[in-house]
Amino acid sequence: MKKGKQNLISLTAIGLVFSLSGLAFGNWAARQDTENFLTMASCSARIGEAYEEPPHVDPSQEVDKIVNVKNTGTADLLVRVSVEKAFGVRGQDRILIKDPALDPDLIEIAYNTEAWEQRPDGWFYYKDILRAGETTKEPLLRSYRLSPLAGSAYRGKDAQIAVCMEFTQAQKDAADLWNVSLKDLGIQWEDDYEKKDTEIIFLGSKEGFAVKADQTDLFAGFKNLLPSCGRSQNVIVRNDSEETAELFLHAKDGGQLPMTDSRRRLVDQLLKKYAQIEVREGTRILYRGAARGKDAQTSMYGDISLGTFAPGQSKTLQVTLSLSPQMDNRFQKLTGKVTWVFSARGEDGGLVQASAPQTGDNAQAGMWTALFLTSGAGMWAALWIERKNRRRMIDELSETDR
Repeated sequence: MKKGKQNLISLTAIGLVFSLSGLAFGNWAARQDTENFLTMASCSARIGEAYEEPPHVDPSQEVDKIVNVKNTGTADLLVRVSVEKAFGVRGQDRILIKDPALDPDLIEIAYNTEAWEQRPDGWFYYKDILRAGETTKEPLLRSYRLSPLAGSAYRGKDAQIAVCMEFTQAQKDAADLWNVSLKDLGIQWEDDYEKKDTEIIFLGSKEGFAVKADQTDLFAGFKNLLPSCGRSQNVIVRNDSEETAELFLHAKDGGQLPMTDSRRRLVDQLLKKYAQIEVREGTRILYRGAARGKDAQTSMYGDISLGTFAPGQSKTLQVTLSLSPQMDNRFQKLTGKVTWVFSARGEDGGLVQASAPQTGDNAQAGMWTALFLTSGAGMWAALWIERKNRRRMIDELSETDR
């Protein structure tokens, strides 16, 4: 009876080893690469002037002179213009030698006061945002005339109207630089950049991730940037599957757009030195450092856990970008690419055939190897026990025959 039980235990052990060698908990992984772009703006504008200088101007004579400003860059601008009037004589180089004895106010200009406002500092402020590629809706001036009060002292003199322009990128507080507010100028600020939330959606272990077709670049608001510029962007991460999953984020090198070596070096400086990114979920800071940070303290090149997401759960990541004021004009019109990888991991909660772990994740290879080695060792031990029991039974039968 005892020997029969031992044989039964040995056979049962062998059966269990064989069954366990083909079963294991199913682990899966999914990932999604997103190519995100930071684009540097160019700020430039020029004064457009329609003017034909007459050979001479008589008192009370009106002369056409139209002055506009055109935005020739890629960033929206706030613009102001100063006007300096003077009388004098031009030298051979055509530069005016001013005569301080002559009154420049006798050059009379009718300024446009609907589209422009002269502030106490003497500057004329354009009362709107000058969009990229556009020209001011109304010119600052259309004509001038020599006052009828101009006497013989002004005969044969040259007159000059010099227009000087300043501009800054249109941002909510940009006009503070000029000690004036947008409200003072009647400009209502609408920050289009902060309204463009982007989404990345986990659909399941088999379906992977989805990014909305018009949002494949998660950095929707990080365009037309200038030094000292700061932008914020919401990235919504949502689990639309029926599986619970832990989601992760990391960065990787994905190459840059075709460009010259000198431009590529500037992009490298932009992403490693001048562009700083903070990724926050609520009060928890997930990452703070360079846009392409790889050192031990500020690295996005290892997985950053976004937490475990139950089915239907979503979280909002606040991504903030700030650019250093130390950047110069060499960085205009640059485009830098940052590749973010979202991944998900989980277990299907049951026993599945270990021979088909369709995860595509090499990190699981060690687990499967260890499982098969352990199963093999158990099977060998069971066979050894069975062989030992069989020899003992033979020896006992031999003793009985004697």
